[in-house]
Amino acid sequence: NIVVEKKNLLYLDKITEGNALSKFVVLAAIYILLLEKFKLGYNGTLKISNLPFEEKRQVPILFSLRLNDLGTIKELIVSVRNQVHQYLNNDNGSFDYGENDFNGDSQNSYPIFGVGNDVDSKLVTCSISMNYEAKSDGGLHVSLFFEKKRFRNFEISAFLKYFKTCLRNLEEIVEKNIDKLSIITKSDEKQILDVFNSTKISYPKSSTVVDLFEKQVKSTPDEIAVLYQEKQITYRELNDQANQFARYLQSAYGIEKGNLVCIKLDRNEYLMPVIYGILKCGAAYVPISTEYPKQRVDYILNDTKSKVIIDDVKLNTFINECSSFGKENLDVDFTSEDLCYVIYTSGTTGNPKGVMIPHHALINRLSWMQKAYPLTQEDILIQKTTYTFDVSVWEIFWWSLYGAKLLIPQVNVEKNPADLVQNILQNKVSVIHFVPSMLSVFLNHIKNNPNEKEALISLKQVFVSGEALKVSQRNLFYQELPEVSLMNLYGPTEATIDVSYYDCKVESEYDCIPIGKPIDNTSLYILDNQLNLLPVGATGRLFIGGVGVARGYINKAELTQQKFIANPFVENEKMYDTGDLACWLPDGNIDFKGRNDHQVKLRGFRIELGEIEHALLKLSDIDEVVVLVTQFNEKPVLVAYFVSTMMEEKTDLRAQLKLQLPEYMIPNFFIKIKSFPLTHNGKLDRKALPDIEVHFRDKQNFVAPESDLEKEVVSIWEEVLGIKGIGVSDNFFDLGGHSLLMTEIINRINKKLSYDIAVKEFISAPTVKSMIQHFKTSKHTAIPNSVSDFDEVII
Repeated sequence: NIVVEKKNLLYLDKITEGNALSKFVVLAAIYILLLEKFKLGYNGTLKISNLPFEEKRQVPILFSLRLNDLGTIKELIVSVRNQVHQYLNNDNGSFDYGENDFNGDSQNSYPIFGVGNDVDSKLVTCSISMNYEAKSDGGLHVSLFFEKKRFRNFEISAFLKYFKTCLRNLEEIVEKNIDKLSIITKSDEKQILDVFNSTKISYPKSSTVVDLFEKQVKSTPDEIAVLYQEKQITYRELNDQANQFARYLQSAYGIEKGNLVCIKLDRNEYLMPVIYGILKCGAAYVPISTEYPKQRVDYILNDTKSKVIIDDVKLNTFINECSSFGKENLDVDFTSEDLCYVIYTSGTTGNPKGVMIPHHALINRLSWMQKAYPLTQEDILIQKTTYTFDVSVWEIFWWSLYGAKLLIPQVNVEKNPADLVQNILQNKVSVIHFVPSMLSVFLNHIKNNPNEKEALISLKQVFVSGEALKVSQRNLFYQELPEVSLMNLYGPTEATIDVSYYDCKVESEYDCIPIGKPIDNTSLYILDNQLNLLPVGATGRLFIGGVGVARGYINKAELTQQKFIANPFVENEKMYDTGDLACWLPDGNIDFKGRNDHQVKLRGFRIELGEIEHALLKLSDIDEVVVLVTQFNEKPVLVAYFVSTMMEEKTDLRAQLKLQLPEYMIPNFFIKIKSFPLTHNGKLDRKALPDIEVHFRDKQNFVAPESDLEKEVVSIWEEVLGIKGIGVSDNFFDLGGHSLLMTEIINRINKKLSYDIAVKEFISAPTVKSMIQHFKTSKHTAIPNSVSDFDEVII
């Protein structure tokens, strides 16, 4: 409750003619303004009680306001006043809102308005309301009602605090532009800048990754550095191989300081010598997936002007000639300001964009990680993240600066929980990373195979990042692995891997898993559209400052200037616009709220929907296209809606896109429509697009399972995909299938039916019919129930 006494209403009286209705208008305007600033919802309710109207009745007031159409706060007040008077002068007490759908939560709750820049034609009521009651002394009693299940106590408290602040400073702010109004107090600003962002600490900023690695080699030359299959490589051997590879690059291709060198290799024992060899030349490495289509590879090669791409052919040449190159450390003059790596991420213009990260930024990130979660010589990390994603960077380098060990597993081990468990057991892995969606697959495998928990006894530390971690995932983790530490990390490629951290052992009181607090020498800012600081509880745009911010995008000066802007809080520093929405929690942690643009994170992959749309529009038969992420069977999927006068066959689209895009960017569903539905203001009406539940497959081609084996496999598919009525000719990918669901199906078929099928074989045979045909041509081995998953089976 807010009691606005008469003595606090002097200025309010001056600008509102002093009567209760005018005061109500001003308070309603401030209420609407703060709902927009806090992003608590675009709609709310207002109700007037006991005000001196001629009708002597309670009056529900309906507003339809767009704050972006208004200038100053005074103009907002005038707009509210005009709507109130229009309402009171209307005989039937109603407005014509056209297609706007007003649905009150109860008889005492009235929807009122839509604000913001993107209000669809149908407004959804927000469960927040405000009542006003005139007091006999001329003051007003204001009551706010919030639905507890939708708002947290600290959000409500913050809202009330700043409501009062605006009233106290009304005379000062009334002439201000709505967009430029900063609602934060000086004390709260100090708390955010000086307390929440108190992260400055010394680190070896003048050192390169090579400097610290060679220092570690000198300290522990004969300790094991890398494990690959049956091989063990010491620090000395790794350094020798890296030096030889560096000299090979210099001799064969003239690689020197400042060059970018592309790598296109699957994981193998030479991955680390190749990467360190590139760095020892003073060059930076650029990872390219072996699964990228030729068009994408060619673009990256041209963009980087790489003199060579290190593939299997080039690597084998080196292996055959390595004995002719010296093993001594090189003397190349490069510094921590030089680039360490360039990783390409999805781009809005139809092509990926390369993010440039210098050595000192990575050194800061790794120094923080070692301080927060110190490694010892006994620790073994597993390098399971595809090296085209920035999480792989700390997997590749962290251990090598502090004397620990790295396990390089075989390709695709990370996609099969049973294989992963066996790798952890056999190599005593202590540190591992998961994307939350893959963590769920792993934990469910452990839950369904409790005997395998003993195999994870060496595991000490699990990191998760790449997408939002759910409370249910965190709870399942501690249910299955109560003795293991779980850390939630957050960060974009443009800020050197991760910028915040949260220890999930500490159960948050705010019904979420925060992305945590900033790491060393990093500042996080939550700002409005005019780059004003927002207080605790207000949702805004997340920006990143500090030493981890990338140099920018290679050969994209305009985009770099747009995304890496001057930091208004630190002189001569840039900050990065993440495109993410977030809010401060009272304890200094940050709650992630999603995206404010068309970029998405799906199963850990960062995807610009615009890049997929560009790729589809390049196809001659596609006229219009929109790609969205939506929920299907409670899982996020990519859906491409397209308009075409010719195209019908969905698999043709998928096959054609594979020539341009990596597998993870191929939509799960392709839905052809006659035209795109639009709202009254000409925008895409997303709610009117066809439901994928109806269009998920072509019913006319349904072929029912007949044999017992077909019925068993179909049953497994239906359980994993969450779809009933799957036919033996239905394509797995046309049913919304993706890599994680594929892994789950493979594991269940193996466990229940004792048939094996590899990932690549599944991809080439993505129907039940073709899968069973593969079973018939491969050897079927029934495994006795008494045999442990880790016992050797004698055939």
